[in-house]
Amino acid sequence: MPVPSIPLFPSGPGPVIIDNTTNHTGQVYLSDLSLTGEYVKIINGGSTPVPMTGWKLSNSAGQSIEFIDFPTGDGTFYTFTLMPHSTVTVYSAKEGTPTSLSLYWPEELWNDAGDTAYLYNPQGDLVSSITR
Repeated sequence: MPVPSIPLFPSGPGPVIIDNTTNHTGQVYLSDLSLTGEYVKIINGGSTPVPMTGWKLSNSAGQSIEFIDFPTGDGTFYTFTLMPHSTVTVYSAKEGTPTSLSLYWPEELWNDAGDTAYLYNPQGDLVSSITR
């Protein structure tokens, strides 16, 4: 049974092989993963803004969080957009005020003993991974 994804608001598998690999294709990719710091960094290396609605971060256990169009309460929605040549750090197990450089998810996501972060585009294609 698939694990449902949990939306990302602006607010066990087999053995894990620990290495420091980073794999990516395209202009949006993962550049860093801190297991104990509970964060992952996503870079837009391209020259155009990328609306992140529908993008998904997952761990080796299949837990995931998805970027959504966040309802603001006044009938409008906020869409997080990753600007050209910029990085956003997504912190898990932490709360804070979202900015264009930092987003927060209150639940722990990364296994401190070793994990892989996977980044999927809105079409469900794996575009980047990083293992620690």
